[in-house]
Amino acid sequence: MKSINKSLINTTWAACLLGVAALSINTANAGTITTGCVSPTTCTLAELFGGGSMQVTNATSGYLYNNFFLEQLIADPSVNLSLITVTGTSVTGNLGIQISGNGQLAVTNTDSIALDLSYTSVAVPVNGGIHGAFGSGLVIDGSVTGSGFINVTDAIFYQGATLIGSLNTIIDPAYGEDKRSDIGYYIGYKDPCSYDPKLICIEKNIRVSGRASGDSANLTSIIQESIPEPATISLLGWGVVGLWLSKRRHSNA
Repeated sequence: MKSINKSLINTTWAACLLGVAALSINTANAGTITTGCVSPTTCTLAELFGGGSMQVTNATSGYLYNNFFLEQLIADPSVNLSLITVTGTSVTGNLGIQISGNGQLAVTNTDSIALDLSYTSVAVPVNGGIHGAFGSGLVIDGSVTGSGFINVTDAIFYQGATLIGSLNTIIDPAYGEDKRSDIGYYIGYKDPCSYDPKLICIEKNIRVSGRASGDSANLTSIIQESIPEPATISLLGWGVVGLWLSKRRHSNA
């Protein structure tokens, strides 16, 4: 009987297990620490616009969301920014923040809300490592009736000027559109010399509006996620390579 290199097989399975473990870590619950907010784990938009910030981490990655700035707020009826909350999340499997409308991003009839804001996302060290964001995801949830609609877009910039990504979500049944999530990698992310993905700026445009009497639209939540470099895929890839090598060595023995 042909012999099998047990040490190679053990190494291969170790690589596979490391990949699975890394996948498990990436989907762990996010830990959130706030600064300048009353709650240690949750901020309001008013607190963030007033200088607050939040750091969201898990066992492998971490991001500091700060420099929140209110670009524009045009609303009828009025919006209370102290009732809109922001928390850390990993519900999508990646770290990010969730903005909850709590009834403030809701309109009826021909009323409308236009809320534009910007903030930065900075990668922070976790367990001796630091992982910049190489992509971003946007997920919204809400409801509309009649010809009401919800539209949320993200524009992602590097160094405040270079556009490296854009995302668009919309709920507009009157025009047959229901796209509640969007995801994309940043332009140039494969070239580490093109930009430093550890610091990016997100400009978010929120539109909630009715078009006619009897319409309604209610934006309940927005999730913006930071997608790290796919290191776990690399680990699993090495596991597959190891299995292939062990099979090849076994056949050649």
